[in-house]
Amino acid sequence: MSFTQSDLNNFTGTCTWWRLPTGVLLTDGAKFIAENGCAWIIDLIGSHQLNPKVKAEEMQFWTIRKHDDNSATATCTEGGKDGGEPVALTSQKILYTDMPVKEIKLYRVDDGENVVLMLNTEY
Repeated sequence: MSFTQSDLNNFTGTCTWWRLPTGVLLTDGAKFIAENGCAWIIDLIGSHQLNPKVKAEEMQFWTIRKHDDNSATATCTEGGKDGGEPVALTSQKILYTDMPVKEIKLYRVDDGENVVLMLNTEY
């Protein structure tokens, strides 16, 4: 399946929480990208939680940018503490993707009880 940036922008909240076997909750928007060919993004974000520096951040900002050669870069930053500049936590080059949009932004929030993955428009 395919989707557009406009499709992603339509997600502005969630009606249902979708629990993965790992315990992570997906919003409707995160579930939408997973069901439409981009489940690998959910796996990629999960795999980076093995990095203690990444996992320690309660609020993670993930951006996946597709390049003209169909490669992509996934970058995670924290929000910038006390009004400071955001700090890059990790980055990964993806050699090839058929992701249908140029950019997907997600937030990963850990409130101590639940870990939620959502599109940035759903926050």
